Amino acid sequence: MMIHGTADGIVPYTGGIQNMAVEDAIDFWSQHDNCVGLPVTTPFPDIVLQDLCTATRIDHPLCGASSMVSLIRVDGGGHTWPGASIPIGVTNQDFEASQTIWDFFDQYDINGALSAVEVRAGGEDFFLLPTVFNDQPAFTNRSNELAEVRVVDAVGKMVLIFTVAPTSTREVNTSNWCDGTYLWFVTTGSKQRVVLSLHSVSAN
Repeated sequence: MMIHGTADGIVPYTGGIQNMAVEDAIDFWSQHDNCVGLPVTTPFPDIVLQDLCTATRIDHPLCGASSMVSLIRVDGGGHTWPGASIPIGVTNQDFEASQTIWDFFDQYDINGALSAVEVRAGGEDFFLLPTVFNDQPAFTNRSNELAEVRVVDAVGKMVLIFTVAPTSTREVNTSNWCDGTYLWFVTTGSKQRVVLSLHSVSAN
């Protein structure tokens, strides 16, 4: 994962004497991890207009060994830490870098992707959580809108479509699914569109 401001004057986004361009670095890791398919782009809601910058997350979710390469591009952001309580210069306040980094790496252990792990996307509205007794994922919709969820496998085949009422949770039985990475597309009535990824391990 990389988080980088396009107006960083110390470590330039487009590269410099001492650093590779950010997008070249992302391309390197995408090739290294054998990522396939188009990246998924998700803008962060611009909830703090006063920070004078916006943020967009660009995920390459279909990579070897269930890995993922992610870039959060802070458009107009400087050499700062997003979500910092004491902003210095142009500091994005639309997300918290510390929590976002933890959420990203918490999906993995030393052996690779975990079977069912909490994944956050779209702010604090949508969650995938393992259930306590059977390790099956449960989709939680904390928004005030009906959420439509579409699950697609690594080759683009539709696996499941369902809806989740506002502020409710629905468990999803993945015991018959093949091992692999699945994309969970979420659409709400306000047309917000996010994507979650889950490495599902079959029961056998």
